[in-house]
Amino acid sequence: MSAKILFSLLLSATFFTSCLNLTEDRITGTSENTISEKNPDQLEYKIIMDNKRNMPMARIPLPASWQMNTNDPTVLLEGPGGLKVGNLRNNMFIATNDPYMQQAYSQSGTQLRINPGLMNVFDQDFVPQLRQNGFTVKAKYPLPKMVESDKNYFSKLYKTAPSQNKYEAIAVELQDQNNTSLLFVIRSFDSYAQGTSMWGYYGYALEAPTSAFEAAKNHFLFGIQNIEYNPQQIALYNQEEQQKANASWASHNQKMAANQRNFEAQQAAFKSSNDAINKSMMDTWRNNNASSDRMQEKTVDGIWEQKNMTNTSTGQTYKVEDGASNYWMNSNGEYIKTNDNFYNPNTDNTVNNQSWNRMDATDDGGY
Repeated sequence: MSAKILFSLLLSATFFTSCLNLTEDRITGTSENTISEKNPDQLEYKIIMDNKRNMPMARIPLPASWQMNTNDPTVLLEGPGGLKVGNLRNNMFIATNDPYMQQAYSQSGTQLRINPGLMNVFDQDFVPQLRQNGFTVKAKYPLPKMVESDKNYFSKLYKTAPSQNKYEAIAVELQDQNNTSLLFVIRSFDSYAQGTSMWGYYGYALEAPTSAFEAAKNHFLFGIQNIEYNPQQIALYNQEEQQKANASWASHNQKMAANQRNFEAQQAAFKSSNDAINKSMMDTWRNNNASSDRMQEKTVDGIWEQKNMTNTSTGQTYKVEDGASNYWMNSNGEYIKTNDNFYNPNTDNTVNNQSWNRMDATDDGGY
């Protein structure tokens, strides 16, 4: 089976708000890295750039002969002999026994599913299609080092609400009758808070000729398990998320009833988990069609329950949490949302120590 067909079936050009891509940074000596035993002359760091903040987010040690692909949206990296690496589809789910919450999430289009564990996820979601295309599973095994890496990284990210988090990571090796081998690396997170489990999985697929598979597999597993994150990028991300959360909670605490507060807290935790996962993944492609971009943005906004609003004073557009008819913003980019058409924070003695400007809905170009 050709890589193009396989990757189009199982992989997708995922979209993330942090706009990540890869660049290259040649490894020139052993003093700046931890991979000297892998012959550093043949390795280089692939830099994951956070284009939203114009700074590196992380770097991954991979062979210098593996190059970024900018032509095929389903392929992330290419190497000698037909080697290809791509991102798997990103899937998110909710598990709750609360009928009210089940109805609310179902109406919002969120998938409801109990987490069966990654091994079962692979058997349920991938094996049937792979078997139809001639692939047989040769090995499955956990990746405890990757689990520790994920725990360490996500523990540093700002969360809007406390939660119990657990992580899994597995590798699955497959082969077909045409001497093509596959490596699936699948990672999952499960965040439990207030009776609701928010979980999902994502990962990568590597395809290589069977004769070159063992070396390619070892290089790839070593690289992704030794990713190095940029602490400056994490600090800036946390600062921005905390500012947004503070502004949101100020409005929330003033206007929402107790049952509504519980619902929005779980929504905020779900958004935080999505953001943390999405912003840690590699994204080397973007859709260049302006119309598709706007429709894509509309889809993401619907999932994350956010929308564009324009500050009437500055003309600048901001992403805000959906769910209100009126928004007001101060000079620090903090906003208050309300459904009270007569409410004006400039006359509210709890917040009128600063100037607030009304925000208008942003024109979405007809989409």
